[in-house]
Amino acid sequence: MNKLSTFFKKRPACLAKSAKTGTPFLRWNLVFLLLLGLATATSAQVINEGFEADCSQLAKAFFTGCFPNWISTHGTPDNISNTAFYGPAFAGNKFAHGYVKYDINCPVPNQGLRHRGEGVAIVHNFIAGATYRLRYAAKFRGNIQNRAWILTNGLPNQDGSTCTPADAIPAIPAGSQTVHTPDNTFDWTFHDVEFMASANFGQLWFRAAFNTPSAINSELNGSFLLDAVGVELLCDPSSGVAAFNFENASGQPKTTFCYGEDVYLDGTASQNESRYFIDAWRRPIGSPAPFDYYSSLGWTIDQQVGVLNLSQLFANVGTLF
Repeated sequence: MNKLSTFFKKRPACLAKSAKTGTPFLRWNLVFLLLLGLATATSAQVINEGFEADCSQLAKAFFTGCFPNWISTHGTPDNISNTAFYGPAFAGNKFAHGYVKYDINCPVPNQGLRHRGEGVAIVHNFIAGATYRLRYAAKFRGNIQNRAWILTNGLPNQDGSTCTPADAIPAIPAGSQTVHTPDNTFDWTFHDVEFMASANFGQLWFRAAFNTPSAINSELNGSFLLDAVGVELLCDPSSGVAAFNFENASGQPKTTFCYGEDVYLDGTASQNESRYFIDAWRRPIGSPAPFDYYSSLGWTIDQQVGVLNLSQLFANVGTLF
């Protein structure tokens, strides 16, 4: 990514004292942070899955690697075609399918085996501080009390047959991060969720559970269906923070500016970004303390940086440099 430069255009002369009190202005060092989101889909796309593959072992579709970068975390999740019971897929002809059961017929000595189900996870290196977008379609049948899509680590790829440890719903590992908890919708609902990874994770786990025992029915069933799952990397600060210089309109280095000056960000040399985030941090000049957050312009969508009047844009959100 090419370097960005910031330049300044003078308006009035510098003011050394306040017009009301005659006391000096508190002078600040400002730091502008610019995060760029890549526009190239192939470099930003983590996964794009419609579950249309023809798997040789349907009941082991996720366990055997029919879907690369996916694992079966418990049970025997599969991908099924349009059915009279579940209806048509959200897109295409197939979708991922898992169930949740509480089965009193599983061995009594191990109560955990009664919480049975099926789950899947995307295997990918999610980077601490990076922002991602999760898009997917889902619908549910029956009574699934607890569902959460979770960033986690260490879940094994398992082929879980009935009433075995690999069929039981695993506990959520300590330190995991929930990124979405969808509602119990009975029709296909498309979700679009942005999240920032709070730590480095290796998996995005789709976990659903039914945790209420029943002495009346041996099994209380719930099913969850997924389709059109996409995960996209929007911004990685470790590699997507633009570098820029402070200079005047003539290209000469400039590190001090005055109230009343317009401050421009010239991003015309940048390329391949489709969104960007700008915020400002400050500390008193000469202070060794950390910079404190000052103000933000937030994210823009489907737009390259171009030439921006930062003074005016921050003034629009109530901030004076």
